[in-house]
Amino acid sequence: DLIMEKVYLQTYSLGSAMRDDFMGSLEKVSQIGYTGVEFAGGYGDMEAGKLKTYLNQLDLDPISTHVGLEMIEGQLPYLAELGVQYVICPGTSFPSYERTLEVAAELNRLGKLAAEYGLKVGYHNHTHEFAKFNDKYILDIIMENTDPEYVLIQLDVGWATCAGIDVPAYLVEHSGRIQAIHVKETN
Repeated sequence: DLIMEKVYLQTYSLGSAMRDDFMGSLEKVSQIGYTGVEFAGGYGDMEAGKLKTYLNQLDLDPISTHVGLEMIEGQLPYLAELGVQYVICPGTSFPSYERTLEVAAELNRLGKLAAEYGLKVGYHNHTHEFAKFNDKYILDIIMENTDPEYVLIQLDVGWATCAGIDVPAYLVEHSGRIQAIHVKETN
């Protein structure tokens, strides 16, 4: 039996509510009983220290955030002060095998830099990471070419299911490498 002791909400799920009432939305997340949040789409224009204090008051753990690959490096000081553990690239394009290797190299570089701040870099999939180059899934190529000490995989089981992946089997196959999951309904 799978028991999830800690369940976090990605703020992207709240849509425009986060824009319209950032602090009130976080308060509602706390009232519902979530362990914490994964940010996506910003931090309400709050200074990291003030946001961290507010989250502490709400008993919400800011476990992670989604940040575009090209913006990760610039946000590391803010994210370290905020107290996140993981900064996740929410996806990028992979027009070629060579580009896939370039992305893996950049994740490694950013992961080593993030480690200096006490953070770990990750990658989040959609369906296109289950296209293949050289008879391997793009996500598998990313995993094979990144250092697990610095780069984790956040498997979005909804998108993986849409791509036709047997998610339980995939999780077993990559046990230890996939350190976070996103769960959502799919059609």
